[in-house]
Amino acid sequence: MNCTVSVEYVHSVSLTKVIDVYKVNESGIYALEERWQQFDAGQPLDFQRVENGYFVKRLDEYLGESWEYWFIPLNDAKVRVNGKLVLRGYGVLRLEVREVPLLLRGW
Repeated sequence: MNCTVSVEYVHSVSLTKVIDVYKVNESGIYALEERWQQFDAGQPLDFQRVENGYFVKRLDEYLGESWEYWFIPLNDAKVRVNGKLVLRGYGVLRLEVREVPLLLRGW
């Protein structure tokens, strides 16, 4: 099992779009890329390139077997697995690697 998960949301301070991209496989969750449109509270200051109106920071960071987000309605969060929209909403989003390939819960 190997998939790409993207989490898109509206940043609650800058009100601009943010996209976080992860690789998920049986060994865990890896942060691959961050994309954001404006520098504001809680957003990175360093990036490698600008692409289609986004600052892009490439990563290769092991995060473990679970990762959580907390979203409010303003964030209009969307989760895509291999490009396909699988969740949209707010609340606690938990990405978790278990015996099943990928479990998204708490929505």
